[in-house]
Amino acid sequence: MLGADGALIGFSSIFIDIQVKVIKDIKEGRFKEGISLFNRIDEICKFCFKKPIRDYKARIKEFLVCIGKFENSIVRSPLLSLSDDENR
Repeated sequence: MLGADGALIGFSSIFIDIQVKVIKDIKEGRFKEGISLFNRIDEICKFCFKKPIRDYKARIKEFLVCIGKFENSIVRSPLLSLSDDENR
């Protein structure tokens, strides 16, 4: 819809059902419905991709722990885990 050539697809591991519905709505011309639905998860998207953007993988993993999909949010080097201030 915005003409992007690529995407940070890590976010697709959360809210899969919502994102599939958003894409379907957009492809079928239901822009208002698709945008409205995406707005429900937009704050979490903004949190995951805030600065420093390199931490988006750790943020997504932490979110997956919070919703019970992962047991831990450990990331491998050279990535760093979230700081205590940002964690949860």
